[in-house]
This record gives sequence, C-alpha cells and structure tokens, in this order.
Amino acid sequence: MQISVNKQLKEIPEESDLVSLLKQLNIKDKSSIAIAVNQQVIPRQEWSKKILKEEDKVLLITAYEGG
Repeated sequence: MQISVNKQLKEIPEESDLVSLLKQLNIKDKSSIAIAVNQQVIPRQEWSKKILKEEDKVLLITAYEGG
C-alpha cells in the first residue's frame, strides 16, 4: 500500500504500524522523533498500536540541538 512520508510516496506492507515504518526507513534513534499521521500527533506509547492505512500522510519531525 502507498502512504506519504514527509511528502514522499512510500510503498509499505499492509497492516504496518509506526514502529515497523521506522524500521523500514532505517531510523534507529527514535528518542528525538515526533510523528504525526494525518496532522494528528501520535504519542510514542501508541506507535506500535497505530496501524497505517492507504494514503495516510505521515510527518516525521526530528529535534536537533544547537542554535
């Protein structure tokens, strides 16, 4: 199925959750990431429960230190 991740189309398996999406994207450091699906922020403890659907729009936000 297709979803959008930061405005780029990605093909992912059916029934994928946010944790599996991060694995597919090779994102290992999850400590500084926030995720929104269809403009709704998903709390970290819900990532494994949030099943993605066709045409979902996922926004990955990474916090950086510095100034």
